Amino acid sequence: GEVHANRVAVAFWLTQPGGEARLSKLMDVVRVVQGNLPNPVPAGEDRVAFFQQNYTALGSNPAAYGWYQFQMFLDAWALKDQKDFRTLLAEGA
Repeated sequence: GEVHANRVAVAFWLTQPGGEARLSKLMDVVRVVQGNLPNPVPAGEDRVAFFQQNYTALGSNPAAYGWYQFQMFLDAWALKDQKDFRTLLAEGA
């Protein structure tokens, strides 16, 4: 659900004048910030499964939860060419 919300936001901003360039700069910053946070995913674990299984604990750890939030931004950005704003809205959460 959170990745979908980010995908909708990315798709919206891509419809705006200068939106892609603006988001590209933002994602550069997101990569830097995330790269300075410790990756909370244990070696060999699936990051999505780990997030779902440990959501409450991760939510009480700002660095760990922040790492995931930034990753979800990057995931949405990586998927930007797959579906447009209208399609994503029609799909719902």
